[in-house]
Amino acid sequence: MIQQMVSHADVRAQDLSCLRLATSAGEALPSELHGRWMQTFGVELLDGLGTAEMWHIFISNRPGDVVPGTLGKVVPGFDVKLCDADDREVEDGEIGTLWVKGDSRAIGYWQQMDDTARAFRGEWYVSGDMLRRNSDGTLTLLRPRRRHVEGER
Repeated sequence: MIQQMVSHADVRAQDLSCLRLATSAGEALPSELHGRWMQTFGVELLDGLGTAEMWHIFISNRPGDVVPGTLGKVVPGFDVKLCDADDREVEDGEIGTLWVKGDSRAIGYWQQMDDTARAFRGEWYVSGDMLRRNSDGTLTLLRPRRRHVEGER
C-alpha cells in the first residue's frame, strides 16, 4: 500500500499534513521506500511487527526514534529472543527464528494440535519469522513466515 501511495499519479496533490504519524506492519519496509514516503509526505512512518497469536504489535519503531529498514525495538510488556534450528538463542547480528512472549499471547489454534505444538512452547510463541537483532537493539525482518491460509494444507 505504501508503494502504491508514493507511486500514485496524483501523489503531489495529496496533503497528509493533518496526520501526526502513520504506521506500517505486515511485511518488511525497505529503507528506500521509507525514504520515498518521508520525501513525499513528510509524515513520520513507524514500521513494526505483530501477529494475531500475540494480539498486539510487539516490535515497533517509536515517534522520534525511527531506524529505517528495521522494525524498531521490542515494545514494553513483551520479550523477544531469536533462536537457531536447535532452539538456542543466537548472538546479536546473527539470524534467528523469532520467539516472543507477553500477556496477550493466545493459548493455541482451534482444533489444530500439530500447529499448536509447533508454535506455542511454554510461555513463548514461535512465529517462524527470521530476524536479526542489530547492535543498537533494533530488529530487522529478513524473511517473514509463510502465513497460513484457512483451508490450505
